Amino acid sequence: LQTQINNLIRIIDSNHGSSELLSTYRSKSDSLRKFEKPLRDATLTKELSYLKEAPISIVWMHQFSNYIGILQQDRNSLHVPKIKELYARMSDSDKQTELGKIITSYMNLPEELNVGDDMADGDLYDLDGKVRHLSEFKGKYIMLNFWSIGLLPIEPISELEEISEMYKNKLTVININMNTKKSWLKYISEKKTTGFQWNELRKGWTGLAASYKVKRIPHYVLISPDGKIQDIWSYGGKGSLKNKLKNIQ
Repeated sequence: LQTQINNLIRIIDSNHGSSELLSTYRSKSDSLRKFEKPLRDATLTKELSYLKEAPISIVWMHQFSNYIGILQQDRNSLHVPKIKELYARMSDSDKQTELGKIITSYMNLPEELNVGDDMADGDLYDLDGKVRHLSEFKGKYIMLNFWSIGLLPIEPISELEEISEMYKNKLTVININMNTKKSWLKYISEKKTTGFQWNELRKGWTGLAASYKVKRIPHYVLISPDGKIQDIWSYGGKGSLKNKLKNIQ
């Protein structure tokens, strides 16, 4: 069922087909989601209940780590209190392991931002390993492109390059990759991707991705010259990026 939903989402995101056909796909995707959600919730409830009683071990922690993404994806989920209760079972030594630190980072996510809020900033790393910040470009429009290898439709790549050239005196596009350092650098080298290519080099979507409410990839944020968030959106199909930026001054 989830595979069917994911396939429909990929078709919708790629914007392939007539508007009528895409509308049908969206309707079908929404229907499948409504059908799938109670089944998923029931399954999660049983699995989390089991973890509440099971002894804590490395196997327990790996199983628990499968659910912590819910804290970033849906902070209002009915499972959030149960996940936090399970975290409270972990000892200090559990939390100091590599996996424990990742789990802990999800328990301490930054505040989610909305349109009109001041932009969030933090340490990002360029291809040379130098620490960079979004504030370097304050005074111009900044568009953030959160992306991940294997989850990037072809269309945005060329469209982003066109946008960077069209608005080079007004706007800076910053591409923030969500993969590991090794896979990210390998991809950039092989594809010879241009522009500002940065990465937080975090395990999990616990930094700027959490602040800017990244739920799906690719995901975009437009920041005004005064550092205010002007828009937040996910990919809407071919031509959608140019349409979003057509009114910038």
